[in-house]
This record gives sequence, C-alpha cells and structure tokens, in this order.
Amino acid sequence: KTDKAADTAGARNVEWLAEASEIGERVVANRRAIHEHPERGLETPETQALIVKELQRIGFGDLRKGGNCTSVVCDIEGTAVPRGCGPTVLLRADIDALPLEEKANVTWASKNEGVMHACGHDIHQTCLIGTGKVLAESRGHWRGTAVLIAQPAEEVGQQVLRRETDRDAADAAEGEHGADVDPQVRERHQQRRHVRRQPQQLSHRVQRGRVDPLVL
Repeated sequence: KTDKAADTAGARNVEWLAEASEIGERVVANRRAIHEHPERGLETPETQALIVKELQRIGFGDLRKGGNCTSVVCDIEGTAVPRGCGPTVLLRADIDALPLEEKANVTWASKNEGVMHACGHDIHQTCLIGTGKVLAESRGHWRGTAVLIAQPAEEVGQQVLRRETDRDAADAAEGEHGADVDPQVRERHQQRRHVRRQPQQLSHRVQRGRVDPLVL
C-alpha cells in the first residue's frame, strides 16, 4: 500500500508540474504587468485589481478585499473524500514595491517614477495566482482548505494580516519572499523557509498579526 500511495503521489506531482507549465505564458504576462505598475505601502489598488481580475477569471467568486488596506483573501476547498478533515494551509504573497528608481532597459520596466519591484514581490504575486489555478483545477485530489493571501505593506512593516483574515488557526503556512530571487540568499535560508508550525503556535502568531518573512 505504501508503494502504491507513493506511486500515486508521484504521478500526481508530474500532472501538477504539467499543469503549471501550461499556464507559464499567462504567469509571465501577469508578472510583467505588475512589474510595470508598482505600488507602495497599504494602498496598492492597481495591483489588487489585477489579482482580483485574474482570480475571477480562474473561477473564484468568493474573494474578500481588505477593509483596512488593498489586500485580497481567497479560500480554496479541496473536495477529495472524505471532505472536511484536511488541514488549513495559508499561502501568502506580498504586493508592495520599494522606493527605488528602475534603470533596467526592458519594455516592462516600472512606469511609476521612483517605485520599483526590486524584492521579487511581482513574481510572488503571480506565483500565488498560478498556484490558485492549479489547486482549483485539482481540488478533487486533495482535502482541506488553502487560503490565498495577497498582502500589501510588507516593506513598511505594517501588521495587516490579522486585520484582513478571519483565520484564527491553521495547520501550516507557506509563502514567498525575497529569498527566492537570489540563489545565494535562498541557499542560506533554505532550512528556515519551510518551517511547519504546530497549529497553536501559528494561531498565536496570526492573532498577533505577525508573519516571519523568512518563513512566509
């Protein structure tokens, strides 16, 4: 049974990789569109609008826009049997950019003077959207709930997660940060990024509104 389960999981992983490859062009286009129009802090309306548009295009109707900032929260429920017994996993990506002038000579360089996605948040957002599409299309193969969170204000240190999600407990948290962009940084933090917390510990941190950028 163990070997059969491993074979099934391996085959499913191959299918997921194939599905991810199929949306590659859309992911690249989204990333460049976000990179062209970077925004800072709590107010990122253009970025929020693009994220909402893309998630709605995938088929998500139950999206929650932030009341205190321009965040987006979306739940994806797995439908594998038996339902209702899987974990809740938070998947978070940052939205905001940095106060830097871009000098890159590319067609999709920043069009907002003095603002630039220099920390990879444009990539993280598009990866979150792509992950949502793959999870939604494969929900019959997994149980539990995936909570997608697009969070502004990471660069200015605002604690907005607690205000924009009603989740007071979860079983695990994963996400994206600048460590993914630089291979040397990624290597140094590889062991720290994929930390799985006990539900009580994560619940306490979410309630306090804190997120460790090396984990998320």
